Amino acid sequence: PAPLVAWRTGAGTRPAAGMRRVLHGVVLSAVASRVAGNLLQFITHYAFLFNDSAVELIRDADVYPPSLEVRDMRLSRFARNCRVEGRFHQFEIDVPSGLTKFVKPAANGSADFVLVPHCFGNLITRMNLACLALSGAALLQSTGLYNHGGCSKFVRTSIDPYFRAWAGELRGLGPRAVVALTLEVARMASAHFQEIPHVLSYTGPTDWLARNVDGFGDRDRADFGCGLQRATSASGSRSFYYPSRWEFDVMVTPPSPYDSMRDWRPADGRELLFSFIGSNTSCLRSRILKSWGGSELPDVYVTEERHAEGQAYSSVLQRSRYCLVPDGHVPWSFRFLDSLHHGCIPVIVSESWHPPFHRLLQWAAEGFPIIFLHPARIDDIHKVLSLKNFEEWELTQQKTMPLAGFLDPRSDVFYEAQLAELALVRQLKEGRRRSGAS
Repeated sequence: PAPLVAWRTGAGTRPAAGMRRVLHGVVLSAVASRVAGNLLQFITHYAFLFNDSAVELIRDADVYPPSLEVRDMRLSRFARNCRVEGRFHQFEIDVPSGLTKFVKPAANGSADFVLVPHCFGNLITRMNLACLALSGAALLQSTGLYNHGGCSKFVRTSIDPYFRAWAGELRGLGPRAVVALTLEVARMASAHFQEIPHVLSYTGPTDWLARNVDGFGDRDRADFGCGLQRATSASGSRSFYYPSRWEFDVMVTPPSPYDSMRDWRPADGRELLFSFIGSNTSCLRSRILKSWGGSELPDVYVTEERHAEGQAYSSVLQRSRYCLVPDGHVPWSFRFLDSLHHGCIPVIVSESWHPPFHRLLQWAAEGFPIIFLHPARIDDIHKVLSLKNFEEWELTQQKTMPLAGFLDPRSDVFYEAQLAELALVRQLKEGRRRSGAS
């Protein structure tokens, strides 16, 4: 496995070349070592990233960490023969061991939360690949359909009995159950997921921007070429819709193969104002490629080129001040963490995006290393980003390093942050119970 990243401060550490930066009197550096239990230390060093009210709560030993029971994956009939099927579903496999290291011990049956492991993402991947490997005749005989869409329908139908049985098992745990879902649309993938009390996933309510960022409310909606209707499927043809009724869920970051210890670069040499390299998987990306693909401006690089991956992709991110992160099939994207690992400030081009760890981090605060751009302003991207002067951008750019370390699924703080979010959820629920009782 890739080395886990721990973040330390002070002159005693030796950062990689070009990575020692001073921000608010704090030396930023990345050290390849595993340091358990360092969330509160991390918060102390990088307080500018966090919500003060949330930090005040989790500094209370009676609040954080919560007690968590992790069911043994080896005993679960829904987690047998699990193996990694690419980094997309790695979270399902890692979350039991990742959380276990930091939980508060609890007597049997008295834990605040119960994590129920599974590897449905792996199972679905294997079923889909097996279906696609069939010849046309065999596929017709097995599924009644020939194409990729037929395989998707076949897999959904085949997996449904597993989902139904698993959801029944979860109901026995009552309001304490916690589940990790790496499926693209999270709870929306199955009606059986609707009543799970707490879900850890990449996908969150699509009204977050409208509630937290100026210019994204309902009155600001405009047809930017994809229509005004929203879709609950991962089609990419319209803006995605995910309901807000599951307010006790925790959103986390999808993984990235890049690493700020190796790939982060400081401000020098970033001659590109903004860039985007990505497949044309959504109506929104089509708009970006149409408006900016092949631009003659020397500080813009936007392309769908398939060969521009690996080192070429990484090089472009290292040369860019801002990196566009538009919706694909769904609003979350691997490019978000890719950008941070390279020291490129992500520009969220979406009206449906939801941030990870939204209770802990102050995403909408001024100076936070992120830009939110409404899709209706795609043609104005260059003008909007050019308004930032270099000194202001450089100060913000330095914050991408600790944020990347915090959000990286290979780091210990990534799992501690999930427990902190669950602790905040528990406080919210208890507060409501008290107000209801009074």
